Amino acid sequence: MKTSMHKVAMLGAVAGGVISAMSSMAYAQSNNGLDVIVVTSERREQDLQKTPAAVSAFTAEFIESSRIQSFEDVSLKVPSLTFSSANKTITFPALRGAGTSFVSPGVDQSVGIFIDEVYQGSFSDFDPDLFGLERIEVLRGPQGTLYGRNVTGGALNFITAKPRDELEVAARISLGNFDYLEATGRIAGPIVEDRLFGSISFSSKKRDGTSNNRLTGEDLDDLDKDSIRMRLVYDVSSNVELDLSADYSRDKSSVEARDYVGPTPTIPALAAINFMPDSDPETVDITADNAGDIDREIFGFSLRATVDVGFAELVSLSAYRENHSFTPFSSILGTPVPTVGFQFDTDADQFTQEIRLTSKSDGPLDWVAGVFFLDSQNRLIDSQDANLLPGSFIHEDFVANGIGSAGVPIRLLSRATTDVSTTSYAAFAQFTYSLTDQLNVTAGARYTYEEKDAFLAVEELPGSDPDPIFAGAGAFAVTGSADFDAFTPRVTLDYSISDNALIYATFSQGFKSGGFNINTDDPVASQNPFEPERATNYEAGIKTRLFDNKLQVNIAGFHVDYKDLQIQTTSPDLMTLIDNAGAAQVTGIEVETQAALSDSFDVWLSYSFLDAELDEFIFPGFGPVVSRLPFAPKHALAAGFAYTHDMGPSGSLRFQANYQYKGEFLLETRPDFAESQFLSGFDNQIDASVAYSPKDSRWEFSLWGRNLADERYIIFGQDQDAFTYTLDELMAGATASQPRYNQPRTWGGSIIWRY
Repeated sequence: MKTSMHKVAMLGAVAGGVISAMSSMAYAQSNNGLDVIVVTSERREQDLQKTPAAVSAFTAEFIESSRIQSFEDVSLKVPSLTFSSANKTITFPALRGAGTSFVSPGVDQSVGIFIDEVYQGSFSDFDPDLFGLERIEVLRGPQGTLYGRNVTGGALNFITAKPRDELEVAARISLGNFDYLEATGRIAGPIVEDRLFGSISFSSKKRDGTSNNRLTGEDLDDLDKDSIRMRLVYDVSSNVELDLSADYSRDKSSVEARDYVGPTPTIPALAAINFMPDSDPETVDITADNAGDIDREIFGFSLRATVDVGFAELVSLSAYRENHSFTPFSSILGTPVPTVGFQFDTDADQFTQEIRLTSKSDGPLDWVAGVFFLDSQNRLIDSQDANLLPGSFIHEDFVANGIGSAGVPIRLLSRATTDVSTTSYAAFAQFTYSLTDQLNVTAGARYTYEEKDAFLAVEELPGSDPDPIFAGAGAFAVTGSADFDAFTPRVTLDYSISDNALIYATFSQGFKSGGFNINTDDPVASQNPFEPERATNYEAGIKTRLFDNKLQVNIAGFHVDYKDLQIQTTSPDLMTLIDNAGAAQVTGIEVETQAALSDSFDVWLSYSFLDAELDEFIFPGFGPVVSRLPFAPKHALAAGFAYTHDMGPSGSLRFQANYQYKGEFLLETRPDFAESQFLSGFDNQIDASVAYSPKDSRWEFSLWGRNLADERYIIFGQDQDAFTYTLDELMAGATASQPRYNQPRTWGGSIIWRY
């Protein structure tokens, strides 16, 4: 407790020094300079600079010019936002070090993703196709009051463009390297004057693979994704509005490429074909049986009814979503001889209902209150095909335990069927009272109650040698049931130093539900739930506009205490599971700056510092260990500029560049002596573009490049070296990793037409 209070005091001192320095500067409010960004992170429209919370916001113009089209693109623009991705259908976000990379329907995410306020609850929902957006909001820190479901790391709000009373038409065609072809478009406007408005947006992206499979001559990591979104807004009367939205997405991209990185294996099956790892992400060696295409379909619709009841605005938001994803057998080792492959078949459906009232009075009290309900079913059929090669440590270990024969490969085929149903109920309220014209106090809380029922069946498949891999208990089927609840309060004080400077201090708590390790081979462990994760956040910040509205500086300092932190670990028998760490702390500072150097020249810079400590953790097989908290680079930076050159009658040129840096960070909790296979981070992620707009024309022509420095970094780690090295090699320190990498350098051109 003394440590926590000391860090909070330190943050307060830092913020106080910054506030003293900035408040002494002379500046005046102006309508020129930086634009005002309106956000809805507090469930009401509010100027970003008047919102007493750590929020990053990106406008439609910035999203377009920066080509933000995926979750990975968003993570590059927010320094404290990281991610890992096991394959094309599974992405794990993390904010301020809060995240997980566990593939299981029994585990919730630490970061919530919301599209038009609809929670995306499936673990395979976390890489939406981003197009037709009006705004992106990234809320950093626990969101325990206004957001269902409760999250400990933060929330990402994707707000799509709403049809209005003016006709809007836009289309874009893009071509690039790797035979990239993209077509996107949107048409929106009135259907019945002043009453009914509609829009339809579509996106189609195709690209050849970026890694060549030397074994087959084909490419992996190609892209083949199509999406469509439709929306109708009906003004029933002057005080009733209905907003109906539906979306559909189909992804038939190839499976991910896995590169084998490590010393040359000497076991007979690999030595006989002269397998020599090359540590080149653009060339891999994967058998044809492990190099197919995924098939993912996502469908959803929502109905938002807004009613003006005089003293408040009543909102009812009903939504239903389905997600069907099939990933064929894909190699996780990247070896030219089959070793270990997994096939994932997931089905998820979810219904959510939120009802809330938001006050409209002009008095000193603003409030929002409501209830939230979620009902979801998630099924994962996880099939495993393991080929234990003679000479490898794991083969010899099995033989020593009476499974298989010396010198003969051991084939292990198994399937685990997992079903998890979740029912969540919550009630929430938040009140903001103006004590003076400058000082506000906000108090809120959420009570959440959840029930989870889990089913796991493990079976051996035909063709397998006796005893499925790691399943010492043999085939089994078990069920588990648990309920969890939490009360998560928030208290915030904010004070307006002037019209252009706001300081705030917050105490808040967040909660992530418990769950089940239902993809383990242990029937007893599968029935016992792990505990909920709880986060207590102390935060102070300042938001300023300086120098006649030309400079914006936002600073947030925070300290988060975690209790029963949910940590992914790998046991000595190579089973991955979730365990609760005793305690962890994250202390950090985030700085966001933006400056309008002139009417045509903008620059921006964001920085985060994270000091993440995992205090108490017993690592399976090793006892208490020293480990860094995953997903927490100590230093991270995002910077850029945009310059528009007026060429008179010829039109204008717009130049933009973005630079991103993330220091080294772990992708999974590991003992400090076994971190090397799970390290990520990068030094030089550089994007740039130049766009030409003829004068008085609806056309725009652009050239763009992504990852121009061709910086490759790991987005998912693996350490299955027991399958490829002998016992003697492992004892001598041989280690291998089988990483998945980010995309290489890409470039292209686009033509845009707007009406």
